[in-house]
Amino acid sequence: MGVAQLFRETEVNAIDAGELVELLTQFEPRPVQFQLYYPTRNRPPKLRAFIEWFCD
Repeated sequence: MGVAQLFRETEVNAIDAGELVELLTQFEPRPVQFQLYYPTRNRPPKLRAFIEWFCD
């Protein structure tokens, strides 16, 4: 038994199956902010693809 803060969208199947129980449903956490720091020169194609995916 434990308590965790998870993204509901990723756990909806477990909630529907009764494997997880939602607590504090009236509590709405603040939106999560992400920031990317990367070099502006010589970005490998994989890094460019990740940046484009992340920003969409």
